Amino acid sequence: TGVLPPFVPFAQAFAAVLTAVLTGSLYYVAASPKDPTYVVAPVLQSRSHRQDLKKLFEAWYEKRQMKKIYSPLLEGLFALYLGFEWIQTNNILAPIITHGIYSTVILGHGLWKIHDHRRRLRQRIQQLKSEERYSK
Repeated sequence: TGVLPPFVPFAQAFAAVLTAVLTGSLYYVAASPKDPTYVVAPVLQSRSHRQDLKKLFEAWYEKRQMKKIYSPLLEGLFALYLGFEWIQTNNILAPIITHGIYSTVILGHGLWKIHDHRRRLRQRIQQLKSEERYSK
């Protein structure tokens, strides 16, 4: 017990940091997207179109890799913030409300992205169907 007493004033901060690290790690393991096995892409005849498609795929893959890195980092930093908010206010209700607001914003943004993607997909399908009718 002679080693730990100097760290007693920092026990709450240490707990907040440990919680942030665990939250970020668990988020990375549980929620990071898996790489796709197959990618469906149009067959392009010209070499320049294939190069353009290759560049688009590389940009998409790079963006995906960045999400794998920064999403857990953001979650860890947010958990750290919530821990320090709890220490400063000495009231568990403050970080609970902050976390609720954060979760609502993130969930709302995700649902909006899904809805927008489906809407654009439906529009593209209708456009292709109408082009098919006019080409006959």
